[in-house]
Amino acid sequence: TADYSGLRIEPGGEQEEAGRFGAALAVNFGLALAAMYGLLALAFESWSRPFLVLAVVPFGLVGAILGHAALGLDLTLLSMFGIIGLSGVVVNGALLIVTVVQREESSGCPPLAAIERAALSRFRPVLLTTLTTFLGVTPIILEQSVQARFLVPTAVSLGFGILVVLVFQMTLVPALCAVHAGLRARLNRLAAT
Repeated sequence: TADYSGLRIEPGGEQEEAGRFGAALAVNFGLALAAMYGLLALAFESWSRPFLVLAVVPFGLVGAILGHAALGLDLTLLSMFGIIGLSGVVVNGALLIVTVVQREESSGCPPLAAIERAALSRFRPVLLTTLTTFLGVTPIILEQSVQARFLVPTAVSLGFGILVVLVFQMTLVPALCAVHAGLRARLNRLAAT
């Protein structure tokens, strides 16, 4: 550009559209997470329990990035669609665990025993959901035809993201439930004094 005065380089075409659409997508994803939080707060009748469910959502992004890196793909706008879809699946799995914890506690079970029961009883359903989702998108990930190549980033985000999140759903969510129970007990003791 030094050789040609007045020359400007600007993104155009697909890059320009992706930049505009990506910003709107980020705002709308934030609004969707806020709506999820509100619905979970109503369902749990708690302001803090929804955070136990939503805490695993960022790990889906980690899994999607690792999947793209493993396959040598760039993160694209279609990858973001996969990450957004992944967030719904992730929330569903964590919601299963937290709901069982809450149900067990309301039936009189001590908090740590309720967490253990929830993790053990929900392991198989969460594992099966994870495996069937990953195996369901595997043909798209492996597809070589030109017509289907644009779907590969979406499938990689969903497939690899859900594999990584499985570990965090079964370890982080019960751990956060235990921390939540401990904080709740401490606050109740402080309120009683």
